[in-house]
Amino acid sequence: MCDDLIAKHFINSALSHQLHQSPEGTTHFTLNPSGRVWLISHNTPTDFAALDKLDPRWTTLNSYDPAIVAWAAEWNHSAQHLREMKIDVSKDKIPDEPKLPEGYKMPSTIEAKLWYLEKFPTLAETIHKAGAQVFVISDHTRSIPKKVAWCTIIMDKETKKCFISTLEVLPDYRRKGLAQYLISMVARTWSATVEGEGTVWLTVFDSNVPALTLYEKMGFKTNRELWNIIRAGTIRRLSIKTDEWGSG
Repeated sequence: MCDDLIAKHFINSALSHQLHQSPEGTTHFTLNPSGRVWLISHNTPTDFAALDKLDPRWTTLNSYDPAIVAWAAEWNHSAQHLREMKIDVSKDKIPDEPKLPEGYKMPSTIEAKLWYLEKFPTLAETIHKAGAQVFVISDHTRSIPKKVAWCTIIMDKETKKCFISTLEVLPDYRRKGLAQYLISMVARTWSATVEGEGTVWLTVFDSNVPALTLYEKMGFKTNRELWNIIRAGTIRRLSIKTDEWGSG
């Protein structure tokens, strides 16, 4: 199950959060300062009418119950099909490490983290509280090197799970194998960290065909399928987003 790591990612993406009372089999919390209320329904079948009466009312709802699609359409909520994927670094073949294009380099872990914090200062809490690690690729063919691809991961050594929470490649640098290289580095790093006994997880929307194709090519397998519902009239300010190559 990956939703525990997803919840951890969102909770630590906020400056603060508030957990709410909810029925057994659900997780219900508000992220601040955005005020986004996120609800996860873990069980099926689901009493969606009961969940919709919870206070405060949800703005984003994740469920593993396919019946939620018809329910969402009835109430004009938007629904997206999301895959929860994983690769077992102790059993499956770890993705081969592709070569970076000539002139591309990976800065040190410290340099990568400092750059990320400077570029995305509002995510500092995510990095510090969640203990996220950053991987970056730089283009050194330019007179001034440029950071062109990056990913962040959240690690849970107790469960031996690693969640790729962000994966982005600048538009002009896609189709160069940079996303594949980053994912391979994550898998290899995590395998070494947990001594070959762990898993790497990510989520991806079905509509993101290039990313889904890449993940399957690298050996990721769908663990579960879920549906991401955005309440009608809600502006989506936070998401499991990783640009063209990412988890949604």
